[in-house]
Amino acid sequence: MRKQLILLAVLIFCTRAHNLNAFTVQVNAANYEPHADCHGVTPGYTDLIPAVTMGLPDPTSLYGSQLLHYLQLHYPDNEPDMPGGATFIYTISATSLTGTLHVDWYKARDWENGNICHHGADISLHYEHGPGDPDELDWIQFVTESGDSGNRYMHVDGRQQDTDDGWPYYFHMYDNPADFYVKDLELPEGDIFGDYPYDGHDERFPAQGITSFELFLATNTEYDIDTNSYTITLYNGMTWGYKWGCAPEPATVILFVMSVLGAFLRFKK
Repeated sequence: MRKQLILLAVLIFCTRAHNLNAFTVQVNAANYEPHADCHGVTPGYTDLIPAVTMGLPDPTSLYGSQLLHYLQLHYPDNEPDMPGGATFIYTISATSLTGTLHVDWYKARDWENGNICHHGADISLHYEHGPGDPDELDWIQFVTESGDSGNRYMHVDGRQQDTDDGWPYYFHMYDNPADFYVKDLELPEGDIFGDYPYDGHDERFPAQGITSFELFLATNTEYDIDTNSYTITLYNGMTWGYKWGCAPEPATVILFVMSVLGAFLRFKK
């Protein structure tokens, strides 16, 4: 009986120790606004997709294989515009990170500019390393859209596409991530991330959409001269994003139809 009690105590201790070192996502409630109303002529809304922890994807599962496939499809090597670049070998880590992803700012946004209504989200976060984590980590983000947001599916997202440096990381190698962090927050220690996506539409017409993101931490090996390659490894991450919708009031639709009809009749004359 005594041996059983000792074994049970060891199991409880190990479980608690494991949980203390588990990868977690913490959202700062003071800077979290999950809903925004549309205050223009078109009633509407923007709602945040909850920031949820993502564990390590199984590379043999459909989802894990899709992640690796789309990375390879979009970024096969570091010289996309010329032959001879170093190839990328993508993997998913078998070991979880142990730190905390702090979501410091996460707010729904909804604003108007003339007839264009905009829906989006502002997010700023940082990763606090845990025991055993790699010293250097980068961000890889996938975006999926539906409805009037667009039709991208597991597209490798990021600022690097503006000046394509050949790497799949969200930030360009010469970016300072602090420039994309919410400026009225004190800059934290750790790996910093910030983004402010939005969708726009003509608010005289009904529209709705969803834009979702899967944000991962990642690292890469040094250049392997024998294989002319780098190995990039995905770790844990989180989901986030927003869904939105707008439907013009009946009076707005009637006025718009009347204006179009009036213009047509004048043209016919």
